[in-house]
Amino acid sequence: MSLNVIKKSSWICQNFNLINAIRRYHTNDKKKLAKALNLSWPTLNNMITRLFEFDDNPVFVNESGVYCIKENFGFFVGISVGALETQVSILDFLLNPVDISKNEVAKTIQKSLSRFKTHKNSAPDKILASFETPQYPQDLSTLCNKIISEVLGIFDSSACDLLGIGLTFPGIFGTGRSGDL
Repeated sequence: MSLNVIKKSSWICQNFNLINAIRRYHTNDKKKLAKALNLSWPTLNNMITRLFEFDDNPVFVNESGVYCIKENFGFFVGISVGALETQVSILDFLLNPVDISKNEVAKTIQKSLSRFKTHKNSAPDKILASFETPQYPQDLSTLCNKIISEVLGIFDSSACDLLGIGLTFPGIFGTGRSGDL
């Protein structure tokens, strides 16, 4: 992980609530943001001032004076392990799925993951890759480790910052399949 990613991640953690409020409300109304965060106006004003002291921050003010978030500030990768299918997707900093056809890193990850023998070709547009979920825990662990290893390798050699990887396990428990966890 680069020093830049560590610095960004630390900065995001310190300012998460404010960034999230700006992401949700898209406003220049500090009273509205202060109310959403349950802060006084002076406290919010100080937070916003400190926010803009960071050279490479994800917040900017558009032509209309509205606080906005830079969608390409960093990316997140999600791995969703379901009972039958494991899917991999990439999200921008606004937490929207990345359009694979317009993002070189996403295209590279998609191509790299398609080489896995368990890859399924029928992934929707916003999904980088789809795999049959392995039946046994050790095979599932191996698949997730391979996916993470590939993703980290690609981000290490790109100009984009990977800010996090999330794993979810919706529906994997209690499906009645032999060998379920």
